Amino acid sequence: MNDVVQGSVAPGFEGVAETFRGLVESGAETGASVAAYVGGKLVVDLWGGWADAGRTRPWRHDTLATVFSAGKPVAALAVLTRVADGRIGLDDPVARYWPAFQHSGGTVRHALAHQLGLPAIAEALTPGEALDWERYTGAIFASPLEWEPGTAVGEHALTYGNILGAILRGATGETVGAVVRGLGHDVHFGLSTAGSARCAEMEHGAPDWAQRAVHGRGELWARALATRPGCSTPRCSTGPPGERASCPP
Repeated sequence: MNDVVQGSVAPGFEGVAETFRGLVESGAETGASVAAYVGGKLVVDLWGGWADAGRTRPWRHDTLATVFSAGKPVAALAVLTRVADGRIGLDDPVARYWPAFQHSGGTVRHALAHQLGLPAIAEALTPGEALDWERYTGAIFASPLEWEPGTAVGEHALTYGNILGAILRGATGETVGAVVRGLGHDVHFGLSTAGSARCAEMEHGAPDWAQRAVHGRGELWARALATRPGCSTPRCSTGPPGERASCPP
């Protein structure tokens, strides 16, 4: 590997390294990392470019990056870990663990499968309110259902993390971040000041990315992504440490 890209690939995966190097050297990726496993064996482990907008911090092997919705399966794993040890029941009503959920028929299974019917909230919130755990979670559960639980599927883009977090807290008193930390992986929901220093700054590839992500996909999608104002901005995604100051998965 050269100075721009570091790491290693197993024989037969050299093409991945060449593609990755091309993306970094061309500027299409200002900084990134990629890893891949085959049969449980690490065959690609690469990183390169810059971790900050000022191009002063090289991307390192342990640089942390915002992964947006790729965090949803990890949040689900936290809940499923407690399902596996018998502390949460998949077909238990959400209201058993979070009494503020007043709608009938919604189960933990529905929540995990994006079938709960709460992808958007009815109340307009400020960015500060949207980043307050109690305030935002309360607004989710106070909203009317978009469909009866279990009758449709729709991504709960910006409500999923709070919904699963509410179930987990109600069942065990734990946060998603605490359970994930217990799994022993370098994946985080909420960071210490030291951990935040490892984070890459987020930059949009196109200045109007946030607007284009919201519009053109229907009225419900637009309302769902407007649920958490400012959440697609670099400030939200790489903001101050702590779970209350982090966007949900």
